Amino acid sequence: MPSMRVTIDGEVFAIARRADGTVDHDWLCGPNPGYGFSGSPIVSRPTPDDHLVEIRAFLLEIDPRTGIHRDDKDAAEVDNRHGSGTG
Repeated sequence: MPSMRVTIDGEVFAIARRADGTVDHDWLCGPNPGYGFSGSPIVSRPTPDDHLVEIRAFLLEIDPRTGIHRDDKDAAEVDNRHGSGTG
């Protein structure tokens, strides 16, 4: 699937499906370049509403101080080593 851009709650994401069915959601306007999330390979095609729900759930878990998902300890450690974190 070619990449498409969507804006949800003021946040811009590029959504692309890999050959294996994995769907990548790249957060284009987030504070950390290249940050986003991917879903497991799926057989069916997600609907626009599916993407909306997934992106909103992702954004709800973002730490506003760091711009990193609360459960993404690896990214938080890298962020802290580069002086961006508050830890």
